[in-house]
Amino acid sequence: MTGDGKDPEMLNALKDYKLLIDIGDSLAADDEVSAAPASRAVASASTTHPDVVPAIRACQECSDFRWMILDIIMEDFKQHEKDNPLAIFESIAMVFNALTILNETDTLPPPQDLFEWYRDLIEMQIIRSRTVAA
Repeated sequence: MTGDGKDPEMLNALKDYKLLIDIGDSLAADDEVSAAPASRAVASASTTHPDVVPAIRACQECSDFRWMILDIIMEDFKQHEKDNPLAIFESIAMVFNALTILNETDTLPPPQDLFEWYRDLIEMQIIRSRTVAA
């Protein structure tokens, strides 16, 4: 639920591809490289998907968290890229949708000692998302 009592609108690989490109670019390893796309992603998400903004900001605030998120996205992408030309967009969308759900009860980024637990939660949410979508 969002602050207004509504369920957050989930990111969609087809509909939100421009935002997903900015989110993907914002995950660049170099803080200076990732800053501009992160600003664009926050500005765009603020109007269309405000629930995603804390996840984008969390990745900018903590480079270790950003690396973990990028790693989860790339692992998911590698599993599905052969069968699906939109796999990278779907992977980014599912991970950030999972982060949005986690942010409803916890603050992002989590403490470093909880990273692996968060990784497991995100990966379980991705599996569930694929199962529900199938």
